[in-house]
Amino acid sequence: MHYLQFLSLAVLLLMCQARKSVYRRNSPSLRRLTRNYDWEVDEHGALRPIINPAKVERATKNCANDSFILGTIMSNYNRHKIPGGQVEVEVEVWVQEITTISDITSDFQLDIYIYETWHDPALNYAFLNPCKYNLSLNSVLLEKLWTPNSF
Repeated sequence: MHYLQFLSLAVLLLMCQARKSVYRRNSPSLRRLTRNYDWEVDEHGALRPIINPAKVERATKNCANDSFILGTIMSNYNRHKIPGGQVEVEVEVWVQEITTISDITSDFQLDIYIYETWHDPALNYAFLNPCKYNLSLNSVLLEKLWTPNSF
């Protein structure tokens, strides 16, 4: 009798550990759940949702999808017009690697990253009630946007 109780307790503990490890993975179901909930660990080590009313309201109301947002903003966008008439562009340059150095010819080769940031008010889409705050753009759409002429 004690053996069965011990065995059922061991199985219960293993199930709790297995459940915790499933939630720790970066699974699609967990990512889907985290859109509406934040999670906390209870006193038994299990995860339970903390309901954030702002996230639940945003997820349940009608919001604009990416294609509607991009279609709306790009309908009147002019890639040849400087955003706001003038724009401040921040530039960062990172040296990744110096590949060759020649003492004889006094030259060198290096690999660099150039990171440019600017604010384009014509791309603001907060008024469209977006489903998410960040949009990912592909290279085709990137060619339709204003970019600084860096040289």
